[in-house]
Amino acid sequence: MSGSSGLAVGTVIRLGATVRRFAEGRLLFGGSPTRLLKLRPAAAAILGDTGEFTVSDAVTASLAGSLLGLGLAQIASAGDSVLLDRLTVVVPVHDSPDPLRRLLAGLTGVRVVVVDDASPDPLAHAEVTKEFDATLVRLEVNAGPAAARNIGLRTVTTPFVAFCDADTVLSADELQRLLTQFADPRVVAVAPRILGLEDSDANWITRYENTRSSLDLGPTSAVVQPLSRVGWVPAACLLARVDALGSGFDESMRVGEDVDLIWRLTRNGSLVRYVADVTVRHEHRRTPGPWLTRKYLYGTSAAPLADRHGEQVAPAVLPPTLALAAAGLLLQNRWATMLSAIAFLTHARHIHHRLRSVEAPPRLHAELTTRAATDTLRQTSALLLRHWLPITLLALPFSRRARRATTAAIVIDTITEYRSHTPSGNPATHLLAHRLDDAAYALGVWRGALRHRSPKCLLPHILRNQRGTK
Repeated sequence: MSGSSGLAVGTVIRLGATVRRFAEGRLLFGGSPTRLLKLRPAAAAILGDTGEFTVSDAVTASLAGSLLGLGLAQIASAGDSVLLDRLTVVVPVHDSPDPLRRLLAGLTGVRVVVVDDASPDPLAHAEVTKEFDATLVRLEVNAGPAAARNIGLRTVTTPFVAFCDADTVLSADELQRLLTQFADPRVVAVAPRILGLEDSDANWITRYENTRSSLDLGPTSAVVQPLSRVGWVPAACLLARVDALGSGFDESMRVGEDVDLIWRLTRNGSLVRYVADVTVRHEHRRTPGPWLTRKYLYGTSAAPLADRHGEQVAPAVLPPTLALAAAGLLLQNRWATMLSAIAFLTHARHIHHRLRSVEAPPRLHAELTTRAATDTLRQTSALLLRHWLPITLLALPFSRRARRATTAAIVIDTITEYRSHTPSGNPATHLLAHRLDDAAYALGVWRGALRHRSPKCLLPHILRNQRGTK
């Protein structure tokens, strides 16, 4: 039996860990993407004091569906969970028999298809797959990870598939926990949090990656939505409904194919969920050459993604007033500074009116105003030091304003980095690695933009605020 939202009776729903309640529980703030939602008294009563309830009828199912869809809640348990025998794991691999053995050792009892993408030594992978009773598909010509996953997908006969890279480490239990999210019929894909592989012989690169890997999307679960905090999830570990994938990954893309797939899945209103409570380990690159090359390649995907998805790949997202405030700060003259202040005060006034209409407490006014200011400074600094880095470097010898702006950006970025990704080793080494990371990525972005003869992947997106009520 299921409610009107498709959620089965008995499904337990819990507000997200970052969601706060005001106005006697009728105002919800938080989640990911961040939302401000005013509830009717009856809906607030269903949430009660604990913020947790069980789907029991059409009313609770409707509330659960709304909260889940907005990223304000998550499924705590499902009365009718998807079983592991309805899942097939597809593992693309190239010349990595030892990591493959380590991965398969944790997937005992799970159906696995290994796609050997033309490895030089095919016998090595054949021996490993035979050892763990997995199915092996061998490609004679290297086709890339997108094609390898698609070939594996075409062999799948179960309703659910998990794509797992050979250098990940996970267990059947973690897959089962991720499958719980499919109790919501709108969810078409689910991804866990990806952390670095625990290593007793860590060096400066692996310590940095363990702190702020490109694959680690943070400790807060989210509904994946372009231009939000969690705008995509990697295919290093990704579960999906087979019938939702269509033809699968775009095989013309060697990097960024997972971002492209996720954005295509979310385009029609389907949900992709990032579940930070479930963690998978990933073996990071250890030496400078392969590490920086990978960051560069990530950057090259920005231009083709912009061609396919436009503004969704924008390097910064600001409402009009904050974009004007940022521009005024960069210009650094008296009139521009005055214009910047007026623009920010206008945005602060908009926040005040919006929150007053939903009876939000004064401390939330102050918090959102402060957040708007810090987020504007953070995004502007990141533009100068990451996506626009080549322009920044060219301007430094000739412009005092550029030198002042870059110095301020480095200070702001350093404070932001230290607060959000506290270094596990030497802070100076971490910050140097961060600068190298940004430089390699920026080089890739510009290479892609020049190759595609389009600046779209370098342009900020002006986004208007929205709010919801339920």
